[in-house]
Amino acid sequence: MLDYLMTELPEDTLVGMDLGISLPFADAGAFFPGWPDSPAEARALWRLIDVTCAADPHLGAGSFVDHPQLSLYFAAMAGARERSSTTPTAPIAAAVFE
Repeated sequence: MLDYLMTELPEDTLVGMDLGISLPFADAGAFFPGWPDSPAEARALWRLIDVTCAADPHLGAGSFVDHPQLSLYFAAMAGARERSSTTPTAPIAAAVFE
C-alpha cells in the first residue's frame, strides 16, 4: 500500500483513511466506566462525538478529548485547564483509575 501511495498516485493527491475504530468497551462494560452519561453502544458513542465536536474545525475531535469529564479517560491532560477544584470529577476519576 505504501508503495502505491508513494509511487502510483499523482503528487498532489490527498489521501484520507477512515479506520472506523471505537473506544474500548468489553473490558469494563462501558466506554466511560463510572460516568452516568456513558453511551450504551457504538452508534450512541459516535452520536456523542458528533454532537460534542460539531463546532470543531476540519472534522476534528478536540472538543471531545478536552471535555471536562471525558478527558479523564484519555492519557493526555486535555480538559485540565477547564476543570477546577470544584468540578465533581472524583467519582469518575476513581472509577477510571481503580
